[in-house]
Amino acid sequence: MPEDALRRLQAVPWDALDGLVEVVLPAVARVLDGAVAEREIDRLLRAHRVLRTEQRTAVVEAVFGVGLWRRRLRAHAASTDPRGLLFVLLRDLSLVPEERAAGLTGLGPPLPPRSSPPPRIAEKWSFPDWIEAVFLRELRADAEALAAAVCAPGPVCLRANALRIGRDELARLLEREGVLTRPGRYARDALVMTSARPNLLALRAYREGLFEAQDEGSQLVAQLVQAQPGETVLDLCAGAGGKTLALAAAMGGRGRLLAWDPDADRLRRLSERARRAGATVEIGRDVEADAVLADVPCSELGTLRRGPDLRFRLCEEDAARFPALQRDVLEAALRHVRPGGRLVYATCTLRREENEEVALALERGHPELERLSPDLPSELVRDGFLRTWPHLHDMDGFFAAAWRQSPPLGRRCAFHSADVVACAVAVDEKKPFHNPFAGLKDKLGDLPRGPEAPRVLERRAPEGPARAVVRLERKGRRGKEVTVVEQLGLPAAAQREWLKALKGAQLITRTLDIALRAIFAHQRRRARRAGSLAPRTGAITFVQRFGGALNLNVHFHCIPARPVHRTAALSSGGASSASHHLALGQREVTIQAAAGIARQLEHRRERRGAG
Repeated sequence: MPEDALRRLQAVPWDALDGLVEVVLPAVARVLDGAVAEREIDRLLRAHRVLRTEQRTAVVEAVFGVGLWRRRLRAHAASTDPRGLLFVLLRDLSLVPEERAAGLTGLGPPLPPRSSPPPRIAEKWSFPDWIEAVFLRELRADAEALAAAVCAPGPVCLRANALRIGRDELARLLEREGVLTRPGRYARDALVMTSARPNLLALRAYREGLFEAQDEGSQLVAQLVQAQPGETVLDLCAGAGGKTLALAAAMGGRGRLLAWDPDADRLRRLSERARRAGATVEIGRDVEADAVLADVPCSELGTLRRGPDLRFRLCEEDAARFPALQRDVLEAALRHVRPGGRLVYATCTLRREENEEVALALERGHPELERLSPDLPSELVRDGFLRTWPHLHDMDGFFAAAWRQSPPLGRRCAFHSADVVACAVAVDEKKPFHNPFAGLKDKLGDLPRGPEAPRVLERRAPEGPARAVVRLERKGRRGKEVTVVEQLGLPAAAQREWLKALKGAQLITRTLDIALRAIFAHQRRRARRAGSLAPRTGAITFVQRFGGALNLNVHFHCIPARPVHRTAALSSGGASSASHHLALGQREVTIQAAAGIARQLEHRRERRGAG
């Protein structure tokens, strides 16, 4: 059957191997004993620099071919001898005539008898049993298609460095250098090479830092971070920096980008690549970031086609150790995410144990995390996660999950959307507090009770501060799903019932919605009079319950109403309990609701008949 992986073997100029078999066989033997095939080939070619192009091709394919197909070759040859395996590679897989194959490899009679391809995926496509089991469990009927796909080299994909050039302009420049490309199917800066593979490092475009070689799936992972100009972004497991440089391009040279990796040599190479790309990357991790990427160590099953012998250097026992490490790295990454910031978890493996199970475990332990669905075509998304497959998308196998961390209670942070976030909280009633929303105290009773109901619903606070947090998000005029931000200490079934009842308690939601609109309009009028920052979007970041009353904190993301060249101070307008704070550096205004605003809210409630 003419699969791509076998078809390319049949196109190799095997006649060029004539007289070189004794040069090749020692390298083949070392690869079969566990040496890295790429290193053996590099050593061999350096020692024989006079080889012609066709000879170099035949030597490389001989070493790689036996290294990759060793299990199938052993089934055909009924032997582990490197010479016999090379003979079977030429005769049975590359369709070289038997006599010619024997002459090229120096194998004398008796020659191994011909046999049909083995039926098992592991033997037919040359995999260890445990990897075959992973393929079957993950894909079932499509397992063989995946196995065949990772036996052929992947395409060479480039990423245009948006700091210096656009994708279309890069394609035209490469064409003038003799390299033909096509746009990637999914990643915005991807170009896939369609011509013969040149020496990329010798291209002028590479020396000028106009592109990086990067798989399209890897580019999509960086794209999922949604790094924006002006943000602080951390790549916690940066490696040599492929995704780091993609993040730098997305940020447009504005903001702060940090990279960290335990391997100092990789960080050194990252710094060199960043200089060539014109990117500014700090080495470090001591930061609270708007977005954190954790591209964690994994079993790398998604990149098998990049290293033909990798499948035989991996072992199941090592793969089993990765989930615990990945959970630890992910927890460490979360500590670097600012309130309201984003966290992206990524691997280049296919195992559910390292992908979905790690992501779901993080969600169970941190209910303040809201999963963000990838803004990508549906064929790249499975169960709300990014999933790419070599046999479906012609890119390496990547997994990625993205979350937004909800701001904890009492922390001030800027919201970049008009979502309304409301949290109900029980605190120590002994603390004195002047509450402008005392008239709304009856609304607390509208929250439903459940088994072992959250203490927020009680009339008297417990000993010491205690809290149960619920987020009510609203976009536009339609309500969005209610989610629990912090554990309520309820069994799962009871928690679902409590939430179901809470979603029906629209009185609280409507009250908060009206409050936001009233305060928002009030602040816009003040901004116009003062010539200062006018609110563009606003969000109620939390609601406090002191005794039987409510207190709102509102954050506004502002834009100038008109150009000003001085620091404008917002006055309280005579309301002694008002607290207006202008933070020009973050372009946000934090307003604690004042008594005058509360009266305006009550007036609106009466007019609209809001309960």
